[in-house]
Amino acid sequence: MSAESEDGGDGRDEDGERGDREKDSDGSDSRSKKEKNCPPEEHRFKPGQSGNPKGRPKLRKNLRTLVAEAIYETITVQTKNGSRKMTALAALIRKNLHLGLAGDRKGMQNTLDLMRASNLLEAEKAVDPAKNELSADDAAVLQEYLNRHTRKDDE
Repeated sequence: MSAESEDGGDGRDEDGERGDREKDSDGSDSRSKKEKNCPPEEHRFKPGQSGNPKGRPKLRKNLRTLVAEAIYETITVQTKNGSRKMTALAALIRKNLHLGLAGDRKGMQNTLDLMRASNLLEAEKAVDPAKNELSADDAAVLQEYLNRHTRKDDE
């Protein structure tokens, strides 16, 4: 029988120990019981040496974080009065407002949606109901608009 077949082919002796370890004169392993579960001295980390020298990899940012960073980033915007610094969110709101005032339907809708989402439309109504009355001209314009844009049940 060869030495390979005696130790099971994996280098272990009959006690299940590796045969290449140092043995005392009496044949027992020179390492203490506590050290048996540790790597050999030459393969252990030196004092002050990390087991992970590169460290934990940085996490990737999720979509919410990326959007938040972009929307709250301070940018410089050109206005009629020169350049002005503001967040990207403020610039988007201003752009939609100006588009809406210029007659762009999408800009109007976006601005009104923002106002509803921030409860600005309801807050204006709650200030003083007496001041919310329309003048005769405004009432006529509103009535004409409603007549043109409401569906008639007869048609």
